[in-house]
Formats: sequence, structure tokens, C-alpha cells
Amino acid sequence: MKTILKQVYLFLRSIPLVLLKIFIKSRNKAPDPTEIKNILIIRIDRIGDMVCSVPTIESIRRFYPQAKISLLVNHLTRDLLKDSPLINNILIYGQHGALNANRFDLVFDLIKDYTLQTAWLAFLTRARYRVGFDIAHRGAFFNLRINPRKNFDHIVDETLELTEQMGICSLNRIPVLCVGSSDDKAIDQFFDKTCIKKTDLLIGIQVSGFYPTQRWIPQRFAETADYFVEKLGAKIILLGAKTDEGLLRYIQDRMKHQAVLCHNLSLSHLKALLKHCHLLVCNNSGPLHMAAALGVPTVSTMGPTVAYRWWPRGKNHIVVRKELNCIGCNSGVCRIKTHDCMQLITVDDVITASLKILHTKTV
Repeated sequence: MKTILKQVYLFLRSIPLVLLKIFIKSRNKAPDPTEIKNILIIRIDRIGDMVCSVPTIESIRRFYPQAKISLLVNHLTRDLLKDSPLINNILIYGQHGALNANRFDLVFDLIKDYTLQTAWLAFLTRARYRVGFDIAHRGAFFNLRINPRKNFDHIVDETLELTEQMGICSLNRIPVLCVGSSDDKAIDQFFDKTCIKKTDLLIGIQVSGFYPTQRWIPQRFAETADYFVEKLGAKIILLGAKTDEGLLRYIQDRMKHQAVLCHNLSLSHLKALLKHCHLLVCNNSGPLHMAAALGVPTVSTMGPTVAYRWWPRGKNHIVVRKELNCIGCNSGVCRIKTHDCMQLITVDDVITASLKILHTKTV
């Protein structure tokens, strides 16, 4: 039923969009750098999407080295790139006058989807050049329309397609995040308060997942953490969002050993904390991609997530995944009600992968 309603919606909206396309002339290559003084990049979705967009932002910065680059984000991701040398300004979506106070020459909408929200935002800027993917005629709001390839890509490569089709070359396909000195100092103070030393083997365990189907069994996180303490002498930090406090306490209560709880960190402080971890054990989530972009080794569980789109980029990452007939359904609710893709991942699976990573790191 949802599929039928979606098709009807897309058909009805296509009529005015096709007409609008007739009146907006489209270009086929990037405007000359000498024309461009002020750029806006729109990325208002989740943490992982933002992290995986860094190579695209880097390619834009390299092509337009003299331009001022602003990044429009949501309030949850506002701190993620605040220390990046690639951008000059962070704008928060929904804040009054965030767009109106600026006159942009060039706008990039990085979303590759049929949604009109960000395409409309790009149009409202009245920028001379507006770039975005032309999916289901949303290209009507752009005058530099990118027709996406039909083959499927990792989210990093998918986003880079926007600039590469414009003739903007990319030199790096692995996201890299920066940590500010003030955030490093804040985490040093946090370590002092929690009696964590820089010489300790520090393992982060991140329990969040956007959908319930992306989350491993909480009891197994507790057993895995206890193993790290007993066999490796590790210090454990249990990580999650503010809304995960109850889940983190549930896991801590089931552990035999102590762990430090962190459930209210800003993204800038989370970056600084992750940077000091020797390993992050987690679900497939935004913090997984943050850790990978910081060069932190990871062991992650992957259930219904589409593997080719969201595999962590870089070295020293192991994904624990069961190859089932239903794997990759990408559903937020298990369609067969058994949640086998997560239920079948054992504590031994995660420990074995973790020991392999830690051994590789210490050789």
C-alpha cells in the first residue's frame, strides 16, 4: 500500500516539476572558480551521512580554494565539523534567518533521494548556481542537474558523484575528521575525573542504532565488556546518546566489572574521546563512521543495513555479519519477527574479531 501511495505522490508532483524545468535552464559543468565567492553545502540528515560527505566537501574546497564555504546542518550534527579547515561557517537548519543573511553564488544539495525539502531550500537561496541530484524531477529546483548513475555505491562514492559529474576531481575517498584543542582538553579533564590513564587499554562500546533492528543484544555487550576487563585489563567506556541512558545503565548493571557511562557528550567531545580509544565496538551507526574517520579501529555488528552503502571506510575495521537469505532488507522492523541477523551474532564472534584487530594494532 505504501509503495502505491508513493508512486501516486511522485506522479502527481511530477506535473508541476516538469513544467518548472522548462523555464529553468540547466548547465552541465561547474562554474569557474573566479566567479564564486560564497558557497553553501546542504546536509541536514544524520551523523553517518555527514561524515561520509567529508570527501565531497574536501573536493569542493580544493576546486574553490578562495571561496567562503558555509555548511547547513541540523542541530544534532552542528558540532561534527566545527573544527574542520574545509569550511568557514556552520548554519543551523531551522534557525531564523540562517539562509537569508547570506548571498550565495553556488549551492550544493548533497541529498541523493526523491525528497524535495533540501532542493526547495537550495532554490530559496536564489543562488546563481544550484547543484543537486535530479531524482523524480526534483532537479526542477536546480540549474545544474546531476543525473545519478543507476549502479549502487557506497554513500561516500554516491555523494562524490555529485561533484565528479561536474568535473570536480576527488583525491580522497576516505572521510577524515578533526578534533579541536579545547575538546582534547575537556576529555583530558574527563579522564582525570574517571581515573583513566593515557596508558590504559581503552575500549569504547557504543550501543546506539537508529532503528531497533540495527542494535545488538544488550546482554551480549555486557559479556563482551567483561571479557575485555578480565582478559585484557581494559578500561571500558559505554557510549550512547542522551536517550540511551536507560539502555547504558541496563548494560552496566549486568556487567561484573565497572565501566564508565557517557550518554550526554556533544559530538565534538565524542570525537575527542573516540580518538583516544584503542578500539570501538559498536552497532552500525553514526559513531562507527566517526571512529573510522578518526583512524580508530572498530568492530561493528551489521544486520539489515545495506552493506555496500555503509561499510566503514579505511583500515583496521571488521564487520560482524551473518549471511542470511533476508540480510540487507534495510528494514527498521524485522519482517520475519525473529531478528536473526542480530540474534545469531555471538559474543565469541565479536571477541574474536576484537582480538584480531587489537593484535594487528600492536604488532
